[in-house]
Amino acid sequence: MLARIELIEGVAWAAVEATGRFLAVRPSAGADGAAVAAAVERALGARGRRAGDALARSQLAAQERGDPWFGSKEAHALSYIEGRLVSVHVAARVSKELGLGGAARAALAEAVRELFFAVLERVHAEGGRESSGWFYAEWPAIAAAVAERMAGEVDDVQALAEAISGCYAP
Repeated sequence: MLARIELIEGVAWAAVEATGRFLAVRPSAGADGAAVAAAVERALGARGRRAGDALARSQLAAQERGDPWFGSKEAHALSYIEGRLVSVHVAARVSKELGLGGAARAALAEAVRELFFAVLERVHAEGGRESSGWFYAEWPAIAAAVAERMAGEVDDVQALAEAISGCYAP
């Protein structure tokens, strides 16, 4: 979605903060700010609503103090970082819970990373989601797919699936 916002005529800069909850847009010099805002609102549809003045000022003040905001390419890159962090978190937690050895732990981390990356890529290609809560709805299917991939690495695939799913239970 952010990539589409960046392509709107009259948009000089568009970015989101790290959670993706807030979008900031600056019109190009000479562009009609109201027309740009209306085009952005149309593009967002039900996915977005304009922040009140106080909230907008507060968010932009944080950005001016160093809170990083990201364009579409950087936001996409953050998803990969998130995927890697999720993979090591899941591998550490599940390995401890199930007593997995080092090789199984490494294989689990890689399986989570690969499958989660595939989901992230699909979500980005579809234009994102309204809320970061999409992750929790997708997680049980990711957990099941990871467990299936790990069938040759662990004794109890069902226990593995449940432990993985429990890492991010909705």
